[in-house]
Amino acid sequence: MSNDRGVNRSFVIILTTAVVAAALAISILAVLPGKKSVRLPGFLGDSVGGGGGVEVDGSVPGGDKVNAPLKYVPMFRGGAFRTGFYEGPGVAPTSEFLWKRETGGPLYSSPLVVEGRVCFGGSDGNIYAVDGRTGDELWRFRTGGKVFSSPAYGKGIVYVGSGDRVLYAISAKAGGEVYRFETMDCVTSSPALYGGSVFFGSWDGNLYAVNEKKAEERWRFKTGDWILSSPAVESGVVYVGSNDDSLYAVLASSGELLWRFGTGGDVVSSPGICNGVVYFGSFDGFFYAVDALEGGFVWRFRAGGGVTSSPAISRGISKGGVGNGLGGKVYFGSLDGNLYALDAVTGVEAWRFTTGGRVVSSPVVLGGTVLFGSDDGCLYTLEAETGSLLSKLKVGGAVKASPAVVRTDSGFAVYFGGDDGFLYAVR
Repeated sequence: MSNDRGVNRSFVIILTTAVVAAALAISILAVLPGKKSVRLPGFLGDSVGGGGGVEVDGSVPGGDKVNAPLKYVPMFRGGAFRTGFYEGPGVAPTSEFLWKRETGGPLYSSPLVVEGRVCFGGSDGNIYAVDGRTGDELWRFRTGGKVFSSPAYGKGIVYVGSGDRVLYAISAKAGGEVYRFETMDCVTSSPALYGGSVFFGSWDGNLYAVNEKKAEERWRFKTGDWILSSPAVESGVVYVGSNDDSLYAVLASSGELLWRFGTGGDVVSSPGICNGVVYFGSFDGFFYAVDALEGGFVWRFRAGGGVTSSPAISRGISKGGVGNGLGGKVYFGSLDGNLYALDAVTGVEAWRFTTGGRVVSSPVVLGGTVLFGSDDGCLYTLEAETGSLLSKLKVGGAVKASPAVVRTDSGFAVYFGGDDGFLYAVR
């Protein structure tokens, strides 16, 4: 464990646009054809030591509001800030399977939940919409490649990328194509919606801004390597990582570079933004906190392995489960098999929880609980303040995707996909 302050800042003030990358996109490297000399973090290799505890085998319109009380999850990490934090009391320990829906291949796309539908992409090339209550299929849309991108929703349209180089806009109700926008390489980055634009990255190294309503490019910003990271957007600035070892900040209106912050490894982790700080991980094994305005170094923390998981950031938990800005923590997984909780202001470790596999899944925080998956095939629920295990559910494959948690009339439901090709609904 280390909390390095005063480390030299490696950022350049220039101008760029930002995107945040799903940690799950790493897995794409193993299955998309035609890629040479690729790194496979979080997808291959032996598992590491595990944790104990109890084991169980075996509908409101969406939009751009961020961190709204849960009845919908409009995009990856809950909204354009990518905090993975939701207001409200914590969930009870997950212990019951509601249903599961089989697809044609492993699932790395994190679910979108809106208007009673759960939408997600599959490595079989399909984008699915199923009934959130029953798991019954409502529609599926066939793309020309594997889908690792997590969908985003706005104004009746679902936006999602595919390995066929295309960003698709699809009717949320009927599953029909609204438009497609073609890039020069695979699109595994998860889109963010902000100010009438769709922001996403491509393996061609560009961060794109596209009109929400039609296949019209507004601008593109070129980085030095692939973009697997998914963009985060706040206050007119887009933040995104690149495999050129950098995090970029660019103007949402024009794509002008504001600053660049360099690390020692690929930045696949999607950034999260809270209280003027951008949090993200790097394959160099460090987790970083950077000033959102100028790109200045705040602190970094050394994990025991590369960090490809995207962070969840709490603003402090009051007794009523509402963020109050005090005692905030940031949570993230590492390829060393741990989920870490750090003080969001100082970067000091509060606790760590060890699983039986690499943690590529990005955690979500709801009130006083943290939920995340592991390559050991379990979905974990922890106490957010202490890291104590509340429950773990075992499924038939590694859980690399981020779970989506929504309120229901009877309590809550958690949706997540597995390497075994099933989408699960549990409570």
